[in-house]
Amino acid sequence: MTNPLHHIYNGLSKTFDYSGRASRSEYWWTFGFMLLFTSIWQSLLFLTIFDKIDNRAFAGGFTMETFPIALVLNISFLIFTPTMLALVARRFQDRGWSGRWFKYIAYFTMSAFVCFLIAIGGYVTQIEAAALYGLGAGIYFSIIPYLSIVWTTWAGFARPQPADNSYGPNPLEVSS
Repeated sequence: MTNPLHHIYNGLSKTFDYSGRASRSEYWWTFGFMLLFTSIWQSLLFLTIFDKIDNRAFAGGFTMETFPIALVLNISFLIFTPTMLALVARRFQDRGWSGRWFKYIAYFTMSAFVCFLIAIGGYVTQIEAAALYGLGAGIYFSIIPYLSIVWTTWAGFARPQPADNSYGPNPLEVSS
């Protein structure tokens, strides 16, 4: 059995690499690491920031006062989005299916970056509507890969093609 850190390193180092195949071990170890990191990051930030802010500030939803908090809490989703998309694409290719259509999802999801930039611009220039709508849309777009439970779970459990395919050699034979 290969070291889990090796699988996590492989998954993270191929963040923008849609070519080749990814083993189930690489997928689950990397996905688990990203989920654990995001959970810890958001919990620590939320506890740290929430302790310093009046609890009533969150009662009205996003406001200009809570904008920086919401932005920082959701940045971890944005950071791992390209990794998740590439990882799932390589899992589909491990099955022998084209992962190319995940590039289109990536382009759609990268619109979260644009939304966050609009939100930051609105916050900096004190245009409240741009800041709050941009933040809401950015959060929506950046969470899409994590909420797609069906393809995320399927990609993790799908059996690979046992032999080499047009996307590369079997990752189990390469890592052995």
